[in-house]
Amino acid sequence: MDVGGTHVELVGVAVQASRIAEKLNIWDLVSTATYGLLGMALSVIGYLIFDLITPFSLGKELVEEKNVAVGIVVAGIIIGISIIIAAAVS
Repeated sequence: MDVGGTHVELVGVAVQASRIAEKLNIWDLVSTATYGLLGMALSVIGYLIFDLITPFSLGKELVEEKNVAVGIVVAGIIIGISIIIAAAVS
């Protein structure tokens, strides 16, 4: 069993990772985390607004009644809001 090639490949991956790490800026990580948290908060706010405008409780329908149709609609709303947020952030 030849493992020499495996070591060379691992060294190549490590070298490439170190090159990427050199270009990495801490402020890029901070801004990514900030926009990620902002996006999640806006998604939750969108869900809460949708819950307010519906004539029934989404939580009750999802948890107690196990209404699959409401779950699909809520998933669609959250995905739609997320697409809008992603377009606005980028």
